[in-house]
Amino acid sequence: MKGIRFLERLTLGILTLGLFFSLLTSLRDFRIDNIEAVTIISIAVGAIVLIPLAYGNLVNPVGVYLWFALIVLLSMPIRWLFLTRLVSEGPIFILLHKDLTAFVPGALVASLGILCVVMGYVLAGKPRLISSKTIIRLGEVDERRFAIVLTVAVLISLMAIAYYLKQTGFSLVDLSSISAKRGVSSGADVDGYTRRLCDLIYILTIIAASFSASASGPTARYLKRLAWITASAAIFWAIASSVRAGLIFVAISVTAVYVQTRRREFPVVPLIVAVLLANLAFTFISSARKGNTEASDIAEGFIEFRGLESIAVTGNLGGTIFTQHMLDLVPGTINYQAGSTFTYLFIAPIPRSIWPGKPQALGAFLEDYLGVQAETRRGGGMATGLVGEIIVNFGLLGIVPIMLIFGVLLRWIENSVSPLATQSPSAIALQQIFAISLVYSLYGYNLARGGVDLIFSLAAFLIICWLASNRRAHKMGSQFNRNTIFTQRLS
Repeated sequence: MKGIRFLERLTLGILTLGLFFSLLTSLRDFRIDNIEAVTIISIAVGAIVLIPLAYGNLVNPVGVYLWFALIVLLSMPIRWLFLTRLVSEGPIFILLHKDLTAFVPGALVASLGILCVVMGYVLAGKPRLISSKTIIRLGEVDERRFAIVLTVAVLISLMAIAYYLKQTGFSLVDLSSISAKRGVSSGADVDGYTRRLCDLIYILTIIAASFSASASGPTARYLKRLAWITASAAIFWAIASSVRAGLIFVAISVTAVYVQTRRREFPVVPLIVAVLLANLAFTFISSARKGNTEASDIAEGFIEFRGLESIAVTGNLGGTIFTQHMLDLVPGTINYQAGSTFTYLFIAPIPRSIWPGKPQALGAFLEDYLGVQAETRRGGGMATGLVGEIIVNFGLLGIVPIMLIFGVLLRWIENSVSPLATQSPSAIALQQIFAISLVYSLYGYNLARGGVDLIFSLAAFLIICWLASNRRAHKMGSQFNRNTIFTQRLS
């Protein structure tokens, strides 16, 4: 995986040079203004996060920590670069009309949380969350049975997608209808469990890619084709539902599976093609959210990389901006919640049709305070990020212990799955499931969202493995047939 290490070290080198020139420019007149201070802080913390990834042997270069590093880079230096120098539209809705000079405290506090995660990760040691025997056993499934179970799961998700799109008025003729998928503007009453079944296609893409890569029996060709079909369906669902993150899930997860199962160098040329295609897809989604699907405007946005710009100014991922918003709200406008938003994890799965008086989720609770920009959101949401949620509940005192624990958790997961990433397809699948749920959803949004995503994803994964397992062979303790059972070591 030298190609990945090279890219990580190249990114670290670019950030280091950027930090050097930022300091040089700022100190030229012996004065650093607030915008320059946030720039320096953002670049510095981005470089620090990359050090263990680029040079240490502590991490798998495409494992869980990679996701954390990407989220930090997007929410800190890259976002700030776009906001201060490259963004073509204004005022940017995520700033909530605040001046860019007001975000120094948010940058410092967000950086403190990130550094605590890095410290917890580095110092966590060797403990494992899941035993290697358990992970390998999950991958010992009957190939034919697995193909049947996975096919049924994909069909269920596709039927849910078809139902959801029909209910929300999606039309291939009117592509601007894509913008209606993000909220209630379509007027549809579709419950959250239907949406969960739709989003199941992302998890199935990870499972299909991981297990099909190790298939060697008579159904191997079918499983590989099914993996391509599932990935294509996931990409379609991401575009149709106007969720740019879904495209990122598919791209990063499938690339991670490819690199680890085939033990090959990082595919740089496909990466460039993927970036260009992602820019096109993101440009189209962002344009459609505004009700504009003119080919000329989309082409112009593609040339100007407006699609990738939209990632930088998205309303989630935590970081400086949303940490500052929480600092401004708590405790002056909102009282400390004393952990109540964390406990929402336990009631989130209960449908409101059963419990009409269910308390509001964190995002809805903050809507009255962050909703001043509702007309300029273009269908997107606003998220506190884990650091912001800690501030809402416990203030600054909760950041160090909770973020240290989060870093330790990431290390334990990495210790559990990464050593088996070239031996067991279940290890690779678990690796990416944990990364999406804990890093993107929990760290980038809040604990309830990340926790529910993790529970749902793990449940789907375990059910598929259980239904496809060769239980008779397990009971007899016999050797598994190489032609019918996924072996422990990938080809």
